[in-house]
Amino acid sequence: MKAAVVRGKDPPVYGDFDEPSATSDGMVVAVRAAALTHLDVAVAERRHYLSPDAAAFVAGKEAVAETASGERCFFNASSILSPFGSLAERALVRPERGLPVPDTVPDSLAAALGNAGLAAWLALSWRARVRPGETVLILGATGASGLIAVSAAKLLGAGRVIAAGRNPEALIRAQRLGADAVIKLDATPDLPAALCDTAGAEIDVVIDFLNGQPAETALPAMAVGGRLVQISSLLAPGIFLRGQTTRKASLDVLGFAYYHAPLREQAAAYELLCRHATAGRIEIDMAIQPLDTIEEAWRRHKAGRGPRLVLMPAG
Repeated sequence: MKAAVVRGKDPPVYGDFDEPSATSDGMVVAVRAAALTHLDVAVAERRHYLSPDAAAFVAGKEAVAETASGERCFFNASSILSPFGSLAERALVRPERGLPVPDTVPDSLAAALGNAGLAAWLALSWRARVRPGETVLILGATGASGLIAVSAAKLLGAGRVIAAGRNPEALIRAQRLGADAVIKLDATPDLPAALCDTAGAEIDVVIDFLNGQPAETALPAMAVGGRLVQISSLLAPGIFLRGQTTRKASLDVLGFAYYHAPLREQAAAYELLCRHATAGRIEIDMAIQPLDTIEEAWRRHKAGRGPRLVLMPAG
């Protein structure tokens, strides 16, 4: 079959790969659409705990695919069985972990919403357990997940949402999507003061797509019982955590990966994301490319600041 094949630590190349065969815990599905994600890059570069040991494997850790019975499902990172990734004509999946795709949702939108949407929605609803009226700060609000998190926080009842990021155009968009205030991180010399000025009150929930200095700065601005949910490390590999800061406010610092949520939580969140997106309450920029353009798409994704790229096999 045709696939985006990774060899060593090199970027994936479009070419031939062995056909998957059904196993005791794996079913072969026909891939309809797969979005490129930061997770895909980290796995392909063999710097993620999900990176396989195989010398060669197919890139991609999530997809919208069709089962032999004709059902469309979204399969996430814990569903795709290596070495058969999702950037291929066919993949090997754990069938019980598929999330049904509503009939009215196109393959491309269903794929684009997967990683980006679940990372935003479940971080708020399942991990942070955001409550109506709470103040939410989103660090890294200008990426695909960050912008979805702005809308999701409002839909989940947050009273005040603060969007922090570097891209000025995306911050304007965050305001249009419901952010009550924005902070441009690389143009704010005094971030603690900016947080105090914009929060209007202590911050209950921080959704952190960046890691590093912004998260360290946000911690002292959090309310008693505040929750910081750490999702990605785009800016730095870690934070310096002061014991007195966490004890003073009884803070929770929570690691998060959306595929660790119970399957019923994932399915409910995914259905809501799809329905909100088709109704226009959640937006995601995306561009569709054929799978055989994977090498160009990979470079485009790594350059950043573009739309979510969705790769679709021929036919």
